[in-house]
Amino acid sequence: MVWFNSLTSTTPIFTGSSFNIPNLTTSTTYYVMASVNGCLEGERKPVVATINNIPTITTTTNTTICDAGIATLKATASEGTLNWYESLTSSDYITTGNTFETPFISESKTYYVEAVSNGCVSNQRTPVQAIVQYTKTPINLNLSISEFQIIDNANNNSITIKNASDFGNDDYTFAIDNIDGPYQESPTFENLIPGFHTIFILDNTVCGVDQIVIPILGFPKYFTPNNDGFNDTWQLKGFSTDFYPVSEIFIFNRFGKLMGKLDATNNNSWNGIFNGKILPSSDYWFTVKLTNTDGLITNYKGHFSLLRQ
Repeated sequence: MVWFNSLTSTTPIFTGSSFNIPNLTTSTTYYVMASVNGCLEGERKPVVATINNIPTITTTTNTTICDAGIATLKATASEGTLNWYESLTSSDYITTGNTFETPFISESKTYYVEAVSNGCVSNQRTPVQAIVQYTKTPINLNLSISEFQIIDNANNNSITIKNASDFGNDDYTFAIDNIDGPYQESPTFENLIPGFHTIFILDNTVCGVDQIVIPILGFPKYFTPNNDGFNDTWQLKGFSTDFYPVSEIFIFNRFGKLMGKLDATNNNSWNGIFNGKILPSSDYWFTVKLTNTDGLITNYKGHFSLLRQ
């Protein structure tokens, strides 16, 4: 076998059945022919020495998750397929592709990725971090109570963020009354007791949290003024001048006589006493007119029981 570096070359570069090519930087075509007694006439067959590029990792994306969960790691390569590994020296890869979703993790962990193209492997595995962060950073989402739908004084009190998608394209979850959660994807909280509730909105991409206090109005069905420190007065739940700067609250007996007038400042509860006289157990009625910070007026009517033991 005689080898040439071109189809028309008259000078052989090697003779033999196996030709060890020199160091190449680009793919190169050689030509080989069968030769008897040194004859250089005959058909030459092309043999291509293909040089494949060694792929490289071009970008990686670390991911931060809050508290615990599943992290999505990303990487790209100059060419080829991406293999993800548990460690720098793991023999078996976990999965392939530009995106890798980790198992559920509760502490930070480093995974490794390499690129493979036409049998060539990137020079070294590249670390990609899944970062678990427990400290939440305060952020400012310019929250306003007008962004929330509030259903109160009902069998199922609830708070809903009207347009949760308006926060942007980040990954948001929501919690109530505890900055540590649990957090949920739904922007609605139901079956809430009357009073003040704190809504926490967590941006999971940066572990940043903002919060806002939301009132749930409620009118107790009874109270027991026996000075035991529990339920001794009747008052509106979820009521303050921060949310209702103007208020008119009147309490009447069953004959329509005014027994008391309440407001959200120093006189926000009734103890069952009228003109210094302790009133007996009975049913009482109330009317409420509240004006919120947007000037919206809401009226309520109802009744409750005074119970003495």
